[in-house]
Amino acid sequence: MNVERRTCEVSAACGALEVNLTMHFPDDYPNNSAPTFVLNCESTVDDSAQSKLIKVNIFTCSSFCMTFTPCLSGSLPIQVEEEI
Repeated sequence: MNVERRTCEVSAACGALEVNLTMHFPDDYPNNSAPTFVLNCESTVDDSAQSKLIKVNIFTCSSFCMTFTPCLSGSLPIQVEEEI
């Protein structure tokens, strides 16, 4: 986590699949502003799965932020479950 840059590197693995992403947190997070996600080149999931992971994370984090709740710990289990 880089507090000054407001980013967090996240990795998750399930068998041979590995997901590496960077979360960028806006200045007003979690007050109605969800983080954005960028999958890094080290990820070993196909394009379809990458797209699905991004959509699920955006939805999950947006739901948390609507209630002013930090979303990092809530989105990580979902990210791993989506690939299992």
